[in-house]
Amino acid sequence: MDTLEKELREKIVRILLTLAIACVLLDIFFMFESLFNNDLSMEVPKYILKRICLPFSVNLASFFIAKFIIKSEKFSNDVKNMACSFALCTIAGSMAVFHSFFTQLWVVPSMVLLFCSVFHNPKINRAILVYCCILVVCAALYISSERPGTLREYMNQCIVVEGITILASLVAWQVQKYQMSVQALIMNSLKNEEKYRQRLEFDALTRVHSRVYIREIVDKTFGLKNEQKPVGLAILDLDNFKSVNDTYGHNNGDKVLRALGGLLNEYATEDVVVGRFGGEEFVIIFKGEDQNQYYDILEEIRDKFSKYSFDFMDRRLSFSSGLIKCMSETIYEKAFNEADKALYVSKNNGKNRITVKEI
Repeated sequence: MDTLEKELREKIVRILLTLAIACVLLDIFFMFESLFNNDLSMEVPKYILKRICLPFSVNLASFFIAKFIIKSEKFSNDVKNMACSFALCTIAGSMAVFHSFFTQLWVVPSMVLLFCSVFHNPKINRAILVYCCILVVCAALYISSERPGTLREYMNQCIVVEGITILASLVAWQVQKYQMSVQALIMNSLKNEEKYRQRLEFDALTRVHSRVYIREIVDKTFGLKNEQKPVGLAILDLDNFKSVNDTYGHNNGDKVLRALGGLLNEYATEDVVVGRFGGEEFVIIFKGEDQNQYYDILEEIRDKFSKYSFDFMDRRLSFSSGLIKCMSETIYEKAFNEADKALYVSKNNGKNRITVKEI
C-alpha cells in the first residue's frame, strides 16, 4: 500500500507541474486571442498581472511545496498525501478564483474530493471539503468585486456550487467507505488464506512441516537432483513410543513429539527441510554437495535427543534412523523405500542408531 501511494504521489506532482504550465499557456492564449479580436476593453498589464502572473505564481508554489514535502523523509505518508491533495485542490481552485466566469468552473475544486478518496483517509476528505468551500466563496467574492452590483447574483450561484461541493464530498465519502470495505475483505481473505496455508504447510503439534508439504518438497528436490546437487533422505522413528502413550498417556506422548519437533526445527535451513510424516515418524530432506554432513547433522540430533529428560518419566528416549545418500538420479518412492529399509536395520540392531545407505 505504501508503495502504491508513493507512486500515486509522484504522479500527482507531475500532474501539478503539467497543470501549472497548461494554465499559464491557456491564459496567454486567451490574452492574444482578445488582442487579435481587437478587444479594446482589455487592459494588458492588468490582465498579465491578475490572469497570468498571480495564478501561475500560486500554482508553481503549490507544485514546489508538494514536491518538497513528498521528497522529505521528515514527513509521514499521511502528511505527504495531505500536501498532494491540497496542492491539487489549490491549482483547481485558482482556476475558479481567477477565471470564474461560469458556475461550472467553480465546481472544479470539488472534483478533487472524489480523487482524494483513493488515500483512504477521512481527515484528508474533511480538510479538502472545507478548503473547497472556502475557495468557492473566494471565487464568488473575487468575481463580484470586479463587477459591481453582481454580488447577490454570484452569491446565489455560490450557494448552488457549495451544495454541489458537499454532494461531491458525500459521494467521495461513500466511495472511500466502499474501497475500505473491499480492502478489509481482501485483507481478511489473505489472512484466512495464510492460516489455511500454514495448516497445510506445518504440522499443528510439532510445528515442523506437514506430510503434504514434505511430499511437494521431495518431488521438487528429487526431480531436480543431479550430480551438482546431491540430495539425501532420512526417516526418523521414535523408539518404543507406543509404550510411552500406553504408560503415560497421549498428552505426555504429545510432549515428546513436540520436543523432537522443536529440536529438528533448530537444524532447519534452506538445505535441511524437516517434517512429520505421521505418528512418531519424521522425515529430513538434505540438499548440498557435502553428503558427509548429512550423517553428522543427523548424529548430532540423535545424540542431543537421547539426553533429553521428561518430568513425567525416569527413563530417556531415543530414535532410530535410516539415511539414504543419493549418488545417482533416483525417484522419491525408491529413496523413501530404501530409507525405510535402513530404518528397520537400525531398529533390528538395537535401536538408537543411524544406518546409512547409498543408492
